[in-house]
Amino acid sequence: MMKKIYPYTLAIATSAMLLTACGDQEDTDNNSANGEADETVEETEDADDSESDAGGSEKTVTDGYGNEVTVPASPERIIAPYLEDPLLTIGLEPIVQWSVNNGASVQDYLADELGDLPYIDYQLPLESVMEADPDFIVVPDEGTLGSGDYNQYSQMAPTYVMDSETSADWRATLLEMGSLFDRDEEAEMALEEYDAHVEEVKQELNDAVGMIKWLLFG
Repeated sequence: MMKKIYPYTLAIATSAMLLTACGDQEDTDNNSANGEADETVEETEDADDSESDAGGSEKTVTDGYGNEVTVPASPERIIAPYLEDPLLTIGLEPIVQWSVNNGASVQDYLADELGDLPYIDYQLPLESVMEADPDFIVVPDEGTLGSGDYNQYSQMAPTYVMDSETSADWRATLLEMGSLFDRDEEAEMALEEYDAHVEEVKQELNDAVGMIKWLLFG
């Protein structure tokens, strides 16, 4: 499973477009370097997935709204609407994917990862949650539980609600997801890889700007 973080994906796309202006030779060199980096990342991810298979142990935590929540040792049927990205990043997969109007609006950038997973409406209809038969539910804020109250959801599966301040910060969200599922190392490594990539892109863009200036002004 390829892991992605939204800002990471945007950074790759932006750098690719800008670097195209630097000429075929530079593109060839960059593609070669990026290919080696991709292989390294994939090897690291494979190792992470292997290490994570064992899972953690059952624990009780307090969510962002003061609810005590029991997290299963190795949850296998997770509903995480609009948190699919960080969930995938730490090596777990949801059983449904967030949508509006039964797929009219979805997280398109995760299409390859989520594939044909069933849609669930952003308001989490109680009937749809019951049909999905989750063993754990995690949502970004109370507003996501739009079709009932907390107790109705928590009776179907342990339900963890993030506070809105955390869910508004993608880094904090990823770290909290890692902590929640005992995958702190995966979350921290993903952030380290992202930060390293940002620095690499900055250097490539600086080099590209220098090349463009040289081509234009000599």
